[in-house]
Amino acid sequence: MPITVNLWAALCRIRDETESQILWIDSICIDQESIEERTHQVRLMKDIYKMASEVVVWLGEETDDTALGLSLARNVASAANQWEKAGALMAEDLVKAGLPDWEAPDWKALEKIYWRTWFCRVWVIQEITMAKEAVVRCGAQCIPWWTLTSAACFIIDRNIASLAGIDPRRVKTMLIYRWRLQNGNGMRLPELLYMGRESYCTDPRDKIYALLGLAADAGDLSVNLDYSRDVKQVYQEVTSSFIFQYKSLDVLSMVQDYAWAVTTGLPSWTPDWAVLPRSIPFLRPETTSKFAASRTSEPPLHISEDQTTLFATGKVVDTIRSIGTANVPARLISTGRYASKFNDALNQVDIVQMRHWEVMARKLKSYPTGESPQEVYWRTIIADADMDVENVPGGYNRIFYAWRRYWGTVVDEKFVDMIHDDGTGDRVYSATYNNARNLACNYRRFIVTKKGYIGLAPFSSRPGDHICILLGGRTPYVIRSSRKRQFRFIGESYVHGFMNGEAMEGPEEALQELAIR
Repeated sequence: MPITVNLWAALCRIRDETESQILWIDSICIDQESIEERTHQVRLMKDIYKMASEVVVWLGEETDDTALGLSLARNVASAANQWEKAGALMAEDLVKAGLPDWEAPDWKALEKIYWRTWFCRVWVIQEITMAKEAVVRCGAQCIPWWTLTSAACFIIDRNIASLAGIDPRRVKTMLIYRWRLQNGNGMRLPELLYMGRESYCTDPRDKIYALLGLAADAGDLSVNLDYSRDVKQVYQEVTSSFIFQYKSLDVLSMVQDYAWAVTTGLPSWTPDWAVLPRSIPFLRPETTSKFAASRTSEPPLHISEDQTTLFATGKVVDTIRSIGTANVPARLISTGRYASKFNDALNQVDIVQMRHWEVMARKLKSYPTGESPQEVYWRTIIADADMDVENVPGGYNRIFYAWRRYWGTVVDEKFVDMIHDDGTGDRVYSATYNNARNLACNYRRFIVTKKGYIGLAPFSSRPGDHICILLGGRTPYVIRSSRKRQFRFIGESYVHGFMNGEAMEGPEEALQELAIR
């Protein structure tokens, strides 16, 4: 039987010369060529991993700095148990916690481990979630699963991720899965799909099927695990089921920009689950959204018999007048002869983009809500995110000003009164605000509407696109006229002043049925 080189390496490392072991390996135990067997076996995988005495996480063979990275993971996990100070860690706190300086190579070594291919596969979510016990192997190195997850949580929760440039989000996400599902809290399929959106799989149907067995609401949804159905059918079935089961349009926030589409033939309102997300939805299952754009929870909805057209009740409330350059995040590099100069150039591109947006906002002399354009601007580019400012002198203003100075985005000193010139902690404060900005702005455009509102819209938005509010939708949406009385769905948006039902004031006669294809 032919097997992959990676599996051969794993078997050689796991093998015990003195004791027999029973292993279950999906690529060997399931006939991947048989649709009938795959369908049957996939339905059993949750129970298979749940009954296993131990799950072995094989990351591949080690590299020169693997031992360094795993050693740091152990030290961070230890620090997590001992560090008592609340809030984010400053640069000087790392040494106090017994950790290396934020510029030390140890952090890069650990970053490489957290981004091993294993962590990127969608099927491993079920494997690690159901495991009674799990151990991580990387070549000859071995470490308990809880050590890696404990370190990941401490790195994220204490803002070390921003300081050291390390991103263990995938590992923390798996911990959330495991805790929620093993402690009986359960997770609905929409939440599972959102959290697993960045994971990879060979068969695009597995973006659904790999998580369906974990869903607490699987029995309530009209979603059947069947590999004889094509990708388009599976994705449309899932989306329609979410809309009618939950009487909500929240699933529309999962639609990524059509510029990144992978699956052909999908209606514009159906998420292409095969697409790795660029922009982060404003409605995220891990947060309690404060948005209520339509002020209603049970909308009148129906879908055409051919599953191509969504008929939703709502109204067009504004039109995009002008649009800014897209905020495409710079992809920094850490090695190479010209890395420093290249990264500086990429950062300058980011700065120019944000300056362009600020120039657009500065042209507003007043704002329809009565707020100052300055405040509206800094709230808009983080989508009015809530941040932990309890221990920050000056609160949101301090964080925003620190970001503007640190990232060099100041256009006009008169636009915002620059204060706190030399306050300690500005690097952390600026990183906190910049993280919120990235979540809100990446792969989106800054817009100004004909009525004088500003906001964030999908990457492919353009002047003339409409801002609409649909009953059952918690954010405004951007739609585009495609033919008489029909629209194309572009994506969700943040429009400051439309997020809490303000645009729905007025007579019900203003509402109309919108046909979205």
